[in-house]
Amino acid sequence: MFNNIFLFLLVTYILLSLFWTIFQCNPPWAGWDPIRIAKESRQFKCTSDNIVGSTLSVIHVIMDFALLSVPLIVLCKVRMGWGTKLRLYFVFSIGAMSCIGSVMRQIEQKRLSSDVLCEYRPRSRMILSLTSPG
Repeated sequence: MFNNIFLFLLVTYILLSLFWTIFQCNPPWAGWDPIRIAKESRQFKCTSDNIVGSTLSVIHVIMDFALLSVPLIVLCKVRMGWGTKLRLYFVFSIGAMSCIGSVMRQIEQKRLSSDVLCEYRPRSRMILSLTSPG
């Protein structure tokens, strides 16, 4: 039963992310066709990439935790030796570390206000002299 529900949620998430990314701008082509924007001189409005990315990422993290919880619940009910259960819990703990890493990534993305590489400017003349060709 849960497998079907999770599969439905996964397909819904994929379709949501696909259509939200395509129709992020009004008109839709404004998100990927800057030449057409310049030619037509029209006003366009786009939803922020940060909002779309953060929302989809939060949904993804929630689905990660839901997917991890299913085998843990099943494993509790299965009759087997404690040593075998412990080894299986250890394997699932690696998946839990991935989920925790996803949450930590979410927190760090909130801290960064802009793309670090686009804002990079060398502050030292030594860096400029090392990178310039002559």
